[in-house]
Amino acid sequence: MFLKRVETQVAERHPYNIPSPSWSLTTLLAILTTLAAGGILLLALAIVHWSLDTHLHGSTTGFLSDEIRELQEVLHEDAHHTKPHLQEEVSHEVTSHWSTPYYVRLLRPNGDVVVETPGIPQFLTSAVFPAPIEINALTSTSGTKRHLPDGDLYRLINVLVDSPLDKQHRWHLQVALDVSAHKRIMANHRLQLGGLLLAGLLVSAGVGAMVAYTSLRPLRAITLAAQRITSQRLDERIAPSKWPRELMLLASAFDTMLDQLEDAFNRLSQFAGDLAHELRRPLQRLKGEAETALTHPAQLDDYQHILGTSLEEYEHMANTIDDLLFLARTANPRHEIAPEHLA
Repeated sequence: MFLKRVETQVAERHPYNIPSPSWSLTTLLAILTTLAAGGILLLALAIVHWSLDTHLHGSTTGFLSDEIRELQEVLHEDAHHTKPHLQEEVSHEVTSHWSTPYYVRLLRPNGDVVVETPGIPQFLTSAVFPAPIEINALTSTSGTKRHLPDGDLYRLINVLVDSPLDKQHRWHLQVALDVSAHKRIMANHRLQLGGLLLAGLLVSAGVGAMVAYTSLRPLRAITLAAQRITSQRLDERIAPSKWPRELMLLASAFDTMLDQLEDAFNRLSQFAGDLAHELRRPLQRLKGEAETALTHPAQLDDYQHILGTSLEEYEHMANTIDDLLFLARTANPRHEIAPEHLA
């Protein structure tokens, strides 16, 4: 009964059915895995997107640089030709690249138009172009990009070219390249990358949950093994050698605790038996003396003898109780034993 009461108290203080916490370690690991994979995927997709944008911008710059140099060569070759012939040569040079539409305007220093591409939109006035630069200074960042009234995006460049008629003055060569196709390509590419990122996050979440669940399987096994342990099955052990390295210390500490607990229960059982044996003899003697006094008439000396014998047994039981209190105090680390010198 004593051991059963102890076991009941332990079970009440440390029940197996512990309420679920407000967060799950599996969920936390899955979220962290998803965030890590999503961050890496986002960085990779951003690099791909930047590389495509850089490539398109670089190809545009190379195309404009080549076309400007070809137009300058046309001007030098046709320096002594008439304006209509120069207009025809410029138109031919521009229309030969039908896949990449662009417009050209050649201006004198005073702003007079020498030649321009036929059909150039009216909103492409000289005022929308940036300040002129040297042709050798043309880089990937040269020029400006503007959304013009037709809704398309143009890259505008204004360069200085040598005049074929007067070497002392330089003309302005204005080039407007329609880069709306590049804008649409980048927009579609962003949509594709967004879909890929979403799919990657979903896959990462699934893989992260599976990895977290699998990784925590040993911990669940340890929990099940611990739940099988009762006061009648203290010989159960978790066996640290079969667990992952990170859980070996936990399993070893748990087995050490079970060893100590089993030893404590064994000593408690032995102590309960010894205590019952120590108390049974005086109680039986007291009971016998009391029954004798009640059932047989006796003289005063007999009653005094019975009381003296009972007093001895009471003294023996009191000494036993003092010994129990002493053992309880020495077993409790919170109570310090202060040695005293006996005079």
